Amino acid sequence: MPKIDGLEISLNDHIQKDEVLDLYRTIGWPAAEKPDKLLPALRNSHSLITARLINEGKKLFTFCTLHSAAREINSRLLHARVPP
Repeated sequence: MPKIDGLEISLNDHIQKDEVLDLYRTIGWPAAEKPDKLLPALRNSHSLITARLINEGKKLFTFCTLHSAAREINSRLLHARVPP
C-alpha cells in the first residue's frame, strides 16, 4: 500500500465492518443501520478505493468507488475531523 505523509491509499483493500459503519454513522447516512446490505454491496463493487490518514496515532478512514474516486477522497479528507 503506498504511503504519502501518513496517507495510505489502496485499490484492493479489504474494508472492515467497524470502520465502514463508523464512517457512515459519523456522516449520518442511514445505510449504517443496514450493514447486512451495505457491506456486501461495497465489498462486491467493481472498484473500491480506500484511504486512511494516520496522524499522531489516530486513523481516519474513507473509501469510494472508482466512479467518483478522486473527488470523494479529496473532499472527505479535506473536510475530515480527526477525533480527539
